[in-house]
Amino acid sequence: MPGDTVTKVDGSCNPPPPPSDALSLACKLGAESAERIASQLGSLLDRGDRQKVCRTFDRTLLPRRRPGRKRKKSITVAFEDWKAGMRGTALYRKHIPGWDKHSHWRRRGEQRALMDAIYSRERRDKKRQNQPVCTPG
Repeated sequence: MPGDTVTKVDGSCNPPPPPSDALSLACKLGAESAERIASQLGSLLDRGDRQKVCRTFDRTLLPRRRPGRKRKKSITVAFEDWKAGMRGTALYRKHIPGWDKHSHWRRRGEQRALMDAIYSRERRDKKRQNQPVCTPG
């Protein structure tokens, strides 16, 4: 079948790698669980209820990720240097690639973008520190 092979950029074809033992076992267990639910409760559950069961199963296997955007490592390093006291041209030369080759206006734009990111990081960290910690009970 055409879907059973993987065509590489150089034109060679290789079959897809076989699924791992853990994956095949997980698929088998999932199918068995679904069959057991369908056979025992299938007539009692309408389509909407079965979808809720699927979402519950999905949430159990794939827990939610931490909300928000991931922090850029380059901004984190620049922020740490800024907190350590590095300022001005030294900070820009270290954290903006090609700083010395940029025109005056491009330097200004890059410098403003870096400092805005640093100030935003500082503002968010202060806000996070001032929030009360929720404790159960």
